[in-house]
Parts: sequence; C-alpha cells; structure tokens
Amino acid sequence: MQLIDTAQLKRAQVPGRSATWAQLEAFALTFDGYARFGNRLGDLTAEHRRSGTVPSTPDELRGCLFFVQRVLRHQMSRPNERDLAFIHALLDGLRATLPE
Repeated sequence: MQLIDTAQLKRAQVPGRSATWAQLEAFALTFDGYARFGNRLGDLTAEHRRSGTVPSTPDELRGCLFFVQRVLRHQMSRPNERDLAFIHALLDGLRATLPE
C-alpha cells in the first residue's frame, strides 16, 4: 500500500472494527512513523499503552498504529486482545480527528 498524507486522509479510509488483521496492517503501513517521529516513536507508543490513553493528533495516532504493526511483524505474531483494544482505540481516535 502507498503512503497517504494525513492531510489527504478521510474518515472513510480508516478501517472499522470488523476489519481483518491484514486490512489493519495494510492501513498501518500507509504512514511511515519512523520518518515522522524517529526514535521517539517507541516511547510515544509505550507511554500511551502504559497509561491506557491514545494520542490526540492524527499523526501521533497513525504513528502508534504503525509502531504496533511493526512490533507485531517483527515478533511474527498476530495481535492479542490487548493489542486489538489499543489498535481499535487508535483507529476510533483517528476517525474522530478526520473530515468526512
């Protein structure tokens, strides 16, 4: 999947709760969190997971989603219930920040 600039992203492009893991992975890879946040990305994601919150900006939401996908890919695993809860919270937060 190609990168999608956050300024061009529409709410309808964000996968819903019924999306498969393959669809969620593909969407996560439409944003390069490493290019945007560099070494801060892991700390940003860990901070929100630890506190049970999600970021408030679209780029941070997308960055955390990207990072979770990369970690799971590196571990060669699929998301567990806790991962999915965080992923869905990120997507819900992202949808709330985007135009129709």
